[in-house]
Amino acid sequence: MKPTLFLNVGTGWSGTTPLYYTLGWKNKYCHSGHRKEKGYLWLLQLQEQKRVVERVKFYKKFFGPSRKSTTNRKPRIFTHESQYVKGLWTDEEIKKFWSAPFTIKKYIDYNLKNWDNIKHDYKATADFSNPNGFCCSGLLEEIAPELKKHFDVKVHFVFRDPIARLWSMRQKQKPDDPLSHFLRSGVDFDYVDMYGNWEVAFGRDNIHITIMEDFWNGHTKPLSDFIGFPIGKVYPNAYVPDMGSKAPHIEYLNDQWESDVMDMTPEIMVEAKRMMEPVYMNFKNYFGKLPSRWVFNS
Repeated sequence: MKPTLFLNVGTGWSGTTPLYYTLGWKNKYCHSGHRKEKGYLWLLQLQEQKRVVERVKFYKKFFGPSRKSTTNRKPRIFTHESQYVKGLWTDEEIKKFWSAPFTIKKYIDYNLKNWDNIKHDYKATADFSNPNGFCCSGLLEEIAPELKKHFDVKVHFVFRDPIARLWSMRQKQKPDDPLSHFLRSGVDFDYVDMYGNWEVAFGRDNIHITIMEDFWNGHTKPLSDFIGFPIGKVYPNAYVPDMGSKAPHIEYLNDQWESDVMDMTPEIMVEAKRMMEPVYMNFKNYFGKLPSRWVFNS
C-alpha cells in the first residue's frame, strides 16, 4: 500500500499555517518534515524554465534556510529539532536534498524518508508549500505520474476571500506603504487558474478545496471526509473572524497578525471590488457559486 502525500498547494495569507497546526499538531494526520514550506516544486520549475536569477533569490531567501528552521516562531514539532527530524537524517541526505540539481526523484526520496520517520504516529507525509500553487500545468503533468507511482496523492487548496487575502498580502510585502502597494501592484492571482493546473495533472477526484472562512466556522467535515481522518480540535486562526489591525496575537501565528497593519476603509473597498471582481466571477463561473461568507455574497 502506497503512503499518502498530502499536497497543500495554497494559498498564502489564507490560514495554511493554522491548518497545518490543526492537521499536524492538534490532530496527528500529516507532517512535512524539516519545515511546513520548503517550496521544492517551485524551485524545480524555476530550474526547468532556466529562470536563474529568480531561482538563486528563492533558494537564498526561502529554500536554503528551511534546512534548519528555528523554534521561536513555530512549534518545536515542526522544526529541525522535532523528534521526527532531529538525528534521523544524515548529513549526506540533507546535503543531497538541499543541493542542485533539483529533481523530482529527490523530492520523492525526501517524502519517502520523511514517511519512514513519521509513519508510526501519522497517516501522511505532507508538503504545505504555498508557492506550489503557482506551478505551471507543464511541470505538474510531467511530475504527476512519478508522484503517483509512489504515493496516494491528495491535493488540497485553502481559498480565502480574495479581497481580504490581497489586502493582507500587500501589507506584509510592504508594511511601510501598504496602501500604495495594494493599489499599484494590483492582482497577480486567480484561484481558478491555480486550481485548473492541478486538476489537469491529478484529476478533480483527487483535489479538495477548503474555504477558509467556512472551515474556521465549524465546517471541518468536508476536509475530514476527503482525507479519511477525523478532525478534532482546530487550531485558532487570526484571520477568522477578520479583525484587521486588531487581530488577536495567537501564539505561533506572527505572520498573520503582523500582516494587517491597516484597516480597509469603505473607499478602499470600492477600489478593491473593482480590481478583484474578475477573480470572484471566474470562481463563480467555474465552481457554480461563490462562498457565502465572501464579500461579493455579503
